[in-house]
Amino acid sequence: MIYCASTHKGLTRPLSAMDFISLVMKRAHNCLLEWQIYALLIASYVAGVFYLNVESLIFRTGMAISLEYSFLVLSLASLLMITEMFASLPSSPKKKLVGENARPLPRSSIIVCAYLPNEAGILIPSIEHLVETIERPQEGIEIIIAYNTPYEMALERELEELSCRHAELKLFRVKESQSKAENLNFALTRATGEMVAIFDADHMPSGDCLKKAWHWLENGYDMVQGRNIIRNVNDNIITRLVGIEFDLIYAALHQSRYRLLTTAIFAGSNGYWKKRSLQELSFSNKTMTEDLDITLQAVLSGFKMAHDRTILSYELAPSRITDLWHQRKRWARGWLQVTIRYQLSLLRSTSLDFRQKAAWSILLSWREKCKILTILFFPFLVFSHASDKFGPEGDYAIFDLGLIVFLAMVFVSVCVSRTHQKMAIHWTAYALAAFLSVPYVLFQNCISVAAMIDQVAGKHRWVVTPRPSVPQFR
Repeated sequence: MIYCASTHKGLTRPLSAMDFISLVMKRAHNCLLEWQIYALLIASYVAGVFYLNVESLIFRTGMAISLEYSFLVLSLASLLMITEMFASLPSSPKKKLVGENARPLPRSSIIVCAYLPNEAGILIPSIEHLVETIERPQEGIEIIIAYNTPYEMALERELEELSCRHAELKLFRVKESQSKAENLNFALTRATGEMVAIFDADHMPSGDCLKKAWHWLENGYDMVQGRNIIRNVNDNIITRLVGIEFDLIYAALHQSRYRLLTTAIFAGSNGYWKKRSLQELSFSNKTMTEDLDITLQAVLSGFKMAHDRTILSYELAPSRITDLWHQRKRWARGWLQVTIRYQLSLLRSTSLDFRQKAAWSILLSWREKCKILTILFFPFLVFSHASDKFGPEGDYAIFDLGLIVFLAMVFVSVCVSRTHQKMAIHWTAYALAAFLSVPYVLFQNCISVAAMIDQVAGKHRWVVTPRPSVPQFR
């Protein structure tokens, strides 16, 4: 049976003097097409960098300091990278949780959020996977499908037929919902399980995911994040790059940060919470990344969170460059919003130690600054090497050494990520990923700058990631 539910719409924020700049930017933003704005910015930026490189005496006198500073930054980044890679390697012998298996897996609620009609082609296969694959506790499970759609769909009748065959399946059309956050907040009011697992509509988790997650929650943790793996990784070069990127992020970086800092990030899907802990928080629709927002709420509340890369779930990656652009711009916009919202609170927090405050500040504020610095840095490097205006080539030796070390660490990081691979990806794809790492990072940083422009301009529209119907695994 399909239930309808209403959500409360947020009140419109009153116009204030502080909105003036955003209003002007928005008006200017609407006068030109998006690609024209970015083209103008890039053209003016390239012209400015070229002028400074060729003509500015002031810029020339600061070259030595700039190159030494760049070497220091690259060296520190390389050290941080290799530290994270070593920390992500499997420990031996494997540590066991104290009191593991002290209590059997209790009744659990699985929440799947769907944005229809965009995800209509993938929702039924994902639900069938859950029904057929997930290992049940003695007290059973419930699978809550919380979705929103602007109009009635034939898919809803298929869902109702499916729920008639599986009593543990509960369907809720969240009326007036415009976001995943609203769907999640409503679903939590209907969840009856002691543990809550959250998945996006394209996810297909491993059958033992609940059992592995409960080991953490039973031993004092409030949330554990699993590892997300790209299942359409062999579609094309874009999905391969994203798949290797996910191997690096979920199997290496997130795991090492948990080991070094005893903190984790809820990634929006394949995350497992104690229901009573999650009910103390609320998913916010004021940011485009409700997962990161609730992560920071949990961090500031002193919650214990872990990352376990053995809890697997398989998802879909965008297969077109335009889809990847829109997805990453939405993510970048959300990270920026969360940074603005929580950075000062993190620094003032009494529940975090110095290491954790520093790590979160790097992930938030410093990360945003690096997006801009990176796209300024590499064109400067190209123009500088191409020009003889700054003296002998030896002036660049110290910088070139730092760059070589940094790129070597990137290659090592990609190699480490291959040791954790779960999908069949040929080694040549990893070699290509290492070779394309710099342009790929520049591409993503350009997306982040575009997201910053949208944020300043007050542009609220975002583009959903298209979800075509695909086979379960490829």
